[in-house]
Amino acid sequence: MREHLGRRAFGIGFSTYSGTVTAASDWGEPTERKRVRPALAGSYEELFHAIGLPRFWINLRERMMQPAYCETNGSSAR
Repeated sequence: MREHLGRRAFGIGFSTYSGTVTAASDWGEPTERKRVRPALAGSYEELFHAIGLPRFWINLRERMMQPAYCETNGSSAR
């Protein structure tokens, strides 16, 4: 997408704190179910887990990271 759209494209990241994922060890290799170890102390994954919300948005371009998106009563507002 970046090659086609350039700066008009952006990526949205997903992360996990623990559990399992299906992934390959390298490009082109078969997928395997792998266990995810708990997040490292001080990592973004630890921060995301500590927030305790099922969905939220953090603008990592800001110096002070504050959730800009929070779920309230099943609806979202921004």
